[in-house]
Amino acid sequence: MRALFQDDPSRNTASRSEPTDLPEQALDSPEAQIDRWLASLGLAFDPFRFLDAAADPRLSQYLVGHQALETLWGDWPSLVFAPAGGGKSAFRVWLAHACRAGRDGRRIVPIVYALPERVVQAAPPDRQRSYQETILEAAALELLLTLAYRPERYLDLPPFQRRRLASWLAHNLPTPPTHLLAPVQTAQDLSVLSEGYDPTFTMANPPTAQRLQQLKAALADDLPTPLPPRPDTDSRWQTLHELLTDLLGYQAIYLLLDGVDAYPETLNHPDWITEVLNPLLHLLRRWNDQAPGAFLKAFLPQEARPWQRTVEKCLTPKPRVAMIRWNRSSLSVLLRQRLLAASQGRFDRLGALGDPGLYHADERLVGEVRPYPRELLLVAERLFLEHILRAGPEGRLSSEDLEAALAWYAQQPADSGGPAKVGGRQDVSKGTSS
Repeated sequence: MRALFQDDPSRNTASRSEPTDLPEQALDSPEAQIDRWLASLGLAFDPFRFLDAAADPRLSQYLVGHQALETLWGDWPSLVFAPAGGGKSAFRVWLAHACRAGRDGRRIVPIVYALPERVVQAAPPDRQRSYQETILEAAALELLLTLAYRPERYLDLPPFQRRRLASWLAHNLPTPPTHLLAPVQTAQDLSVLSEGYDPTFTMANPPTAQRLQQLKAALADDLPTPLPPRPDTDSRWQTLHELLTDLLGYQAIYLLLDGVDAYPETLNHPDWITEVLNPLLHLLRRWNDQAPGAFLKAFLPQEARPWQRTVEKCLTPKPRVAMIRWNRSSLSVLLRQRLLAASQGRFDRLGALGDPGLYHADERLVGEVRPYPRELLLVAERLFLEHILRAGPEGRLSSEDLEAALAWYAQQPADSGGPAKVGGRQDVSKGTSS
């Protein structure tokens, strides 16, 4: 651990134990130590581990309510704007979960669509085709996940319709559906399939290995050999619409656009957003002319606000718009909700994990961070790490841990984007973003 933290200028090594003072079992990764320590205090998981909401599989357990939810839930285009770290992806995760869970008794297909590099790098004349191909691939992954979660939705179809659906999947997935299902069946875990598409896909009562095997075998039997030539993209979209609405009983398709601010051009070249996203609007308008029922749900950085006027001209009905704004009160709710979920309802304050001097720890954190969820998660996770540095995976939080975490946070540049992320998680040993 000396090598991991020795370059951290915020660490006061004179007042904190050297790594050699830590128990032998504390010499594993900081994340593993934090997990073991939190378990000893009654937490089922680390509620601050994931800096990126899109990588947090438990997000639906503690999403803080917001007026954006009303803007998103309905058959109309929606635009949600927020600064970096302001919670855009969290609301995208909520919407995807609401669709899959059948909120209000409705059946909506969410197509989770993080703006692909393939689209961004495409030459302008080719960009719309890149949108078509990548949206169809995302739709195919969503549909395969849905069928894997409930195999009977495929197995109970008439043979002709099964063959039609199997062929459509094979034409639009990056690899054959049976190949994608094989590791899911082995692991009995849908996250094997969802990880590269939507890591937050979580549903109760997953299918048994036997049902997955039945689905995989049925798909293998139903796929024609050889597979017919792939139709053009418009025909494949039309077929998808028919399969979803006429065969599977869905009422609408929501395209959940996220990840626009993953590209630095968003900040440096405001016209870039219009240049890259306008072909998507024209595509959706054309597809809806062919078969109505697809609605854009875009989660965008503040820099994309001028694009709203273009959306209003291109799409009908007029889009509904929400700005995500955070204050100290809503951040306090966020902190409480996460602690309640991790403690399984036993407590909702950080003070419950510490000595009496930590009674006001929650107020201190909320009061001293910049008012964005990512900032609060960043310093809260740093608090846990400071405890591990001081005492290892045992004991309770102290005021010393709190002061060390706040001192570390104060040295982070306001535009740094937080610490480096590794695999969708935050690496709190670094002060820059990767």
